[in-house]
Amino acid sequence: MGAGVAALDGGGPTGTPLPDKKLLLFILDRLQKKDTYGVFSEPVDPEELPDYHEIIEHPMDFSTIREKLLNDSYSNLEQFEVYV
Repeated sequence: MGAGVAALDGGGPTGTPLPDKKLLLFILDRLQKKDTYGVFSEPVDPEELPDYHEIIEHPMDFSTIREKLLNDSYSNLEQFEVYV
């Protein structure tokens, strides 16, 4: 997923306004289709990979991104882009 972890806050309340939510969901769907094995579909189960969260500081998956998008958790485009 995204490499801009330093920008997790998206630059505060400013930033590029979010485009239409339908467009972002379409983009997310297209990206998720590229994940043919579903590796990034759901959060990693810590029981399956106990040290995963020690190695990956800011884990992210498609279901969490989709949920955050649908719940209006992103206030600007940069916040969305960090995880995608």
